[in-house]
Amino acid sequence: MSLESNDADHLEELYQGALNRASAEGPFARSVADLAANTALANYVEKLDAGEEIRNPMAYVKQSAWNCARNLMRAAKRRDRGLFGTRIAEDSGDPLVEIADEELGPEDRVIANEMIAMNSLALRCTCCLLEQKDAEFFLRIHSGGGSSVGDLARDLGYNPDAFTKKRYRIEKVFEMSYRVIWHPRLMPKPRGHFVNCVERRAGRPDSEIEAEIEEALEWLRQHFRGDPTAKPELIMTLLSNTWANIATRAGRPGLMQTARRRLLAAAAAYVVLEDDAKPDSGPDGFDDDYEVVRAVRRAFGMDALGAGGTTYHDLG
Repeated sequence: MSLESNDADHLEELYQGALNRASAEGPFARSVADLAANTALANYVEKLDAGEEIRNPMAYVKQSAWNCARNLMRAAKRRDRGLFGTRIAEDSGDPLVEIADEELGPEDRVIANEMIAMNSLALRCTCCLLEQKDAEFFLRIHSGGGSSVGDLARDLGYNPDAFTKKRYRIEKVFEMSYRVIWHPRLMPKPRGHFVNCVERRAGRPDSEIEAEIEEALEWLRQHFRGDPTAKPELIMTLLSNTWANIATRAGRPGLMQTARRRLLAAAAAYVVLEDDAKPDSGPDGFDDDYEVVRAVRRAFGMDALGAGGTTYHDLG
């Protein structure tokens, strides 16, 4: 089955199946169901693009959506276990607002509030990683208010097939942003600084990214501690290796490749912040920089240091 054989109606049917499956396990599952369903469809389209055959598309997207929803719920509960007192956001457009009061206990309310905040941060990051036209497209589909695929496509000037395929490719960028924001070791303060770095970088020429990466590497060299296991040396390993893996070699980069380069440039910008979550001059001043770069790397699907990845010594 080829990508071209999947028209908008078929993909919309798969999306609804994935959405229903992800929503079936209660209020928290419903709160992340849209993201989970979009992620499942994005994975499906990506596999078709790569020439893979999926014998049962509906079964694939349903299972993929449920796996994604389950992972998001587990991450939220791990992150905020034991925290109380935060009031759930009152954004009328947020799906969590529809959860009845009696469905959530005190701890669940904290987790729900965290999900809302994280979703907002991921939306902000995604818009900054996309070209302006794609960002407008992305915001339109996330504020569609239940509009049909046909109506959204017509409003945005696409035929339904092209609209649906573009939608799920853009959702891959959203998924990547979400993975960074939800990284279990990325704490609130560095997370906020990092999102600011992403937003400050928006609009800068992509031709400057390599220089921005090199600036961060030079900053790290200036803080080397003569120990390849020290944080500045480890960050240089991760940053150098990640850039080598995603740098454009030839031709025009695609949407996802461009977004990856911009996200890594934001991580490099975080590295050169002297007074970030932990000032670099302190004894543990690069711990937060390490977690930011590692979160970005893992969002790219790259391995952790010590799991078969390149080490500092390998870089010469």
